[in-house]
Parts: sequence; structure tokens; C-alpha cells
Amino acid sequence: SHCAQMDPILPLVRDALADLAPVPPTARFYTTVAEDPRSMVTLDGGYWATNLREPVRFDQAVAAAVADGHRLFVECAPHPLAVRAVGDIARQEGATDTVALGTLRRDTDDQQAFAAQLGGAHCAGAAVDWAARYAGELAEVPTATWHRTHHRFDPPYELIAPALVGAAQHSL
Repeated sequence: SHCAQMDPILPLVRDALADLAPVPPTARFYTTVAEDPRSMVTLDGGYWATNLREPVRFDQAVAAAVADGHRLFVECAPHPLAVRAVGDIARQEGATDTVALGTLRRDTDDQQAFAAQLGGAHCAGAAVDWAARYAGELAEVPTATWHRTHHRFDPPYELIAPALVGAAQHSL
């Protein structure tokens, strides 16, 4: 797709999607179809036919989102393919604090995969309503307190071959 070979089926696509009744997005939308990814587009059959035919301007859309301050990206797909590209584009744009996650993973239980990615989003700072996922009260668990107390004998290991060069420098 995304080439002239799609031209013969574009009228069929437009006809098949003619009944779409799109509403304006409530979240910021970046299009990969228009030259300006911030363009206000109507997501009707014509848009999706154009999307099928025109080149994908994924890098421009991600770069615009990064420039606008977005740092958490979620790829909604049966197996993430663009996650690495999002990170690469963000780094090219100078953003080193970007997190890109998938939703599902091939050969993995969908609920497990989604929950794991939701946890990743939470760790990246996204607000997650865990009560919606888990019934009942959620326990407030204290964060880990690192005392940096060593519980070992000194030295922590016995040198098996003390004559070897560097044997006393590292425990491995």
C-alpha cells in the first residue's frame, strides 16, 4: 500500500467507508497523511483512502508530537513494530526522556501483555486508575527503603585460585 498500485481500489475503499460518521478527536491528533501533522483532518472514508494511497509521514508526526512536549507514546497494535522508531525519532529531536510502549505482544496472553504495558506506562508517569482494573481496596505499599547494609562475611568469597592475575580484584 501507500503507492500508485492502490489507485484502482481507492473508489471501493471510499464507498465501503462512506457511512463513517467521524467526530472531531478529543485528544491531540497527529496525522501521518498531511504534510503538516498538526492539520485538522476529518477522519472520513476519504481520509482513510488517502491514508492507504499516500506516503506515511510517521517521522514528521512523531517529531511534531515530541516538539509539542509529548513523551509517552503507546502503539495500539497486535504486536509493536513502531516502538523503536518512536524512540529513535524522539532522540533525533533531542528528547531523551521519551517512553514508547506497545499494547499487545505476539504469542503472549493479551490480558497479561496489556497489563504489563499498562504497568510500564504507570512507571513512566502516566496516571493509571488501578481500581478500575482490580476490584476491592488497593493496599498502599511503602516504597523500598535501601539501608545499604551488607550481610556478608569479610571477605565475601573465598579465592579458589589466589595466584591468578587479578584474582583478588573482583569476586567473579
